[in-house]
Amino acid sequence: SSAIMCPFGDQIPEPLSTEEVKEMVSRYGDTALRAKKCGFDGVELHGAHGYLIAQFFSPYANKRLDEYGGNFWNRTRFAREIIQDIRKKCGDDFIVGMRISADEFVEGGLTVEDAKAIAVMMQDAGLDLIHVSIGTYLSVDLNIASSFSGHGWFADWGKAVKEAVHIPVITVSRVNDPFLADEIIATGKCDLVAMGRASLADPALPNKAKERRFCDIRRCIGCNDGCVGVLFTDHPITCVLNPMLGHEYEGEIETAPVKKKVAVVGAGPAGLYAAIAAAKRGHEVTVYEKGKHAGGNFYTASIPPCKGEITDFIVWQTTQCRQLGVEIKYETEATAKLLKEEKADTVILATGSNPVVPPIPGLAESSRVCLAKDLLEGRVKPGAECVVIGGGQVGAETAHFLAQMLRKVTVLEMAGAIAADTVVVAAGYRANNPLGEELKDSGMDVKVVGDAVRARKVMHATREGFDAGRSI
Repeated sequence: SSAIMCPFGDQIPEPLSTEEVKEMVSRYGDTALRAKKCGFDGVELHGAHGYLIAQFFSPYANKRLDEYGGNFWNRTRFAREIIQDIRKKCGDDFIVGMRISADEFVEGGLTVEDAKAIAVMMQDAGLDLIHVSIGTYLSVDLNIASSFSGHGWFADWGKAVKEAVHIPVITVSRVNDPFLADEIIATGKCDLVAMGRASLADPALPNKAKERRFCDIRRCIGCNDGCVGVLFTDHPITCVLNPMLGHEYEGEIETAPVKKKVAVVGAGPAGLYAAIAAAKRGHEVTVYEKGKHAGGNFYTASIPPCKGEITDFIVWQTTQCRQLGVEIKYETEATAKLLKEEKADTVILATGSNPVVPPIPGLAESSRVCLAKDLLEGRVKPGAECVVIGGGQVGAETAHFLAQMLRKVTVLEMAGAIAADTVVVAAGYRANNPLGEELKDSGMDVKVVGDAVRARKVMHATREGFDAGRSI
């Protein structure tokens, strides 16, 4: 709307002329009409997050001096005219909603009181419903809330707007469970709940809830890795938990023509997805896990603050395995001898990765030194002063965990000296695949997936595990 440089770019925009604004209004109406002709029941206008309509609303972005700038009435004129143009072209039986930011969390931007007034003005202009979000791309960590934000925390902003209008109000963000959605509606905070990322993780969530199959729901964990993480790249979005997202064209898993005996080594995300997919193909599947529980390094990732929902996914995987008749043998190390004795037709190696210990003199011998995995999983009690070697995701999250335990923490990244009560090594992971070479000449059909190939993110583990199981 005005010549204010975007903080995320290096270009200064050219403001729309008054005539161009009026032409843009007409284009919104034309687009809505095309949607109606295509059979849509309505449209939602994006008036949040710093997009064009929001730019006209916001005193942060709107510095215009024509009839579309200055006072509140003028700054809402663009949106009001768009609503009226859509009504003129599409009629009163066409649903028109609008998403707004109830608070932009930007100096000089919209506040919740501004948003309430805007909502009333949009209602009076002919809007059918209001979709309440918050933030702009200057506060993107808030408007696409991760696991570090509480569940349904936009609902209070929705409640504030709902108290000002009589049209339905939608809330959104970090609602990943039907019980949360029910609570928000039952307490009158909002009339509708939108679940975007939750629908990516499990498109069948509403039907599963309706059928009371609550343990079958694959809940979004708010990691923002596969969705938001690739949103502005040239790649299609995916989901860490749902390997079928973006692959729907492949169709449902079909029963294999020949039933096989499948051994999966490792009960981490890759191994369990391989087991699930293979079992859906109709194969007899057994999982061998050296440890006492499922999840592998993904379980360790659930322990730092705000990451606890990861365990929800691990429980979902083990639940699916149980329902599909997959046997998981814990505290069982799968050796080449055992796999040959079991006479498996196919072996899937999902043995994950092991922590890397950097070559620092004396590090491995010191009693004060431990691995991040051992610390997080409760096998080491940290001292009062701690040093974390490694400033990556594991190191940072381990430092956060220690800080929450009221420890004094220093993070070293490629530093040359240590002093501390407890030294925590978080220098990354390296693929763990001792069985691969041993089984190579056995004649068995062997597939290697996940971190056992190369230590990477869990997204690669779930995708590769699922594909391996499906391909048998």
